Amino acid sequence: ATDGSANLWDNDYPFGGNFWSDYEGEDNNYGPLQNILGYSDGLGDARYTKWGITDRYPLMKPYGGSRDIGIKTVTASKTYIPYNYNQTITLNIKIINYGQQTETFNCTAYYDSMLIGELGISLPSRGLKPNSMIVRIPWETTGLTFGNYTVTANITILLGEEDIVDNIYKIWVKVVVPGNVNGDNIVDMSDVGVVLRNYGQSEP
Repeated sequence: ATDGSANLWDNDYPFGGNFWSDYEGEDNNYGPLQNILGYSDGLGDARYTKWGITDRYPLMKPYGGSRDIGIKTVTASKTYIPYNYNQTITLNIKIINYGQQTETFNCTAYYDSMLIGELGISLPSRGLKPNSMIVRIPWETTGLTFGNYTVTANITILLGEEDIVDNIYKIWVKVVVPGNVNGDNIVDMSDVGVVLRNYGQSEP
């Protein structure tokens, strides 16, 4: 970091600045202006400003040889599952290796307390930049009754891992009446409206 005439405490992009334990920003973007969506580059999207100093590229994780993996997001291919349709949906789990060595670990998914699936993973390091991958676990939903279900993904806690808060991630899905698109357990014209507004769309 440098303390120049403008009191900027960073080494410009893409090298980044410092790690601040009280920084509460997110890392969803990349680029010199941190405004390009779609890739986490290990640098906070918002500047860190305190005590008259500015770090334009605060680090999300400290540099060093520490071991650290985390779950960034979990999404399901369907949030509302039609009852008795016996569908297999896919859980998409984005995992990041923040450390500086290849890590081998397990990723496990549950609904409530029931096992959905487990995969063994090897995720290489990219040095000072986080490396990510998306793990896909299929979920056979046959036999689920009406109601809300909590889906939990977790990854193995590494020996000596400093940050274990993001080793677990939870979302919810709901089993609904067939044809109930918006999840309110009533099939009516509002569901038709949702379908019409999204007719012809597909996954990017």
